[in-house]
Amino acid sequence: MIGIDIDTKIHAFARSKVEKEGLDIIFELGAATELPCLDESLDRVVSSMVFHHLNRENKLRALKEIFRVLRPRGELHIADFGKPHNALMYLISLFARHFEETSDNIKGLLPEMFRKAGFADVEETAQYMTINGTLSLYMARKS
Repeated sequence: MIGIDIDTKIHAFARSKVEKEGLDIIFELGAATELPCLDESLDRVVSSMVFHHLNRENKLRALKEIFRVLRPRGELHIADFGKPHNALMYLISLFARHFEETSDNIKGLLPEMFRKAGFADVEETAQYMTINGTLSLYMARKS
């Protein structure tokens, strides 16, 4: 297992938690748009609450990078803000879409971006209501 983060403070915090638990996880400093991994070297990539920080261009760059590092039939799992799935979540999204780069997520554009980057079998596997808006879980596979 490899943990990658661009923030040195988060990197150090995660490393200390893992060492405390005695887990075997490698940590690398890196950006989603330039992953420090070899081509087709990973079976699965999991991203949690990263994509709403990226502008549209960098979302697509990150997805292409993930596609590059995944082995054939490798899986991408993403948890991030998604398209509102009811009236309450829509109202919250009116406020949330003005922060960071959440607009693409809230418009429901992530699945199409996955396909554009080369992924197949794209699906939204779950949605959860949060005080910040709809949290969506996505899965996609490299053919």
